Amino acid sequence: MDPPWVSIGISQHWLEYPLVQAKEIPLAQTSQASPNTNLVMFNNRICWFKPVLAGVDNLPYIREIDILYKLSREKLSQALRFPQLEAIVLDDRDGDIGFINGLILSAIYPNHGNIADRVNGPEGPSIPIALRERWYHDVENMIRILHDQGFIWGDVSPNNMITDEDENVWIIDFGGGYTEGWVREEDMETKRGDLEGLERLKEYLLTDID
Repeated sequence: MDPPWVSIGISQHWLEYPLVQAKEIPLAQTSQASPNTNLVMFNNRICWFKPVLAGVDNLPYIREIDILYKLSREKLSQALRFPQLEAIVLDDRDGDIGFINGLILSAIYPNHGNIADRVNGPEGPSIPIALRERWYHDVENMIRILHDQGFIWGDVSPNNMITDEDENVWIIDFGGGYTEGWVREEDMETKRGDLEGLERLKEYLLTDID
């Protein structure tokens, strides 16, 4: 099997970003009781480390690198809330620096967690309908902008919607694929699939309320 860096090197834009070694990236010091190993320091800012997972096809990482690059070039960060790709982390294996270990993304920190955890957790029944409507319309608007600009999100699910301190929704994970129950497999990474996920989100937030 080819090492991950060979496959991810197919990305059109991965060399547009700083390349850093994993051992050079310290964990972020936060007020949490136990350290979050995904929060790291990069350029004196708290960022999010997204590791390349063993056994996972490399195509999702290629897709995420390329889409985040193109979104940043389109200067859509004012209209869309999504993490910025800050750097690509290389691993040193057997003295050969070149294996991709993961991605460093701007962190949505602090935050209130993803919509799925909030709706399904103890807080769920007390989330005001006005806030649920706001979340839905925020996501609806961001998907519309993506499609208007020729982009597909690819994995619309509440697990990939993070709420920040001001209750704004950020969309994450542009690696594609699909989440069962949200997008049909045959429609993954298509506009139809995004709209299926959006319709399910409407039911989830505004109809499926006890």
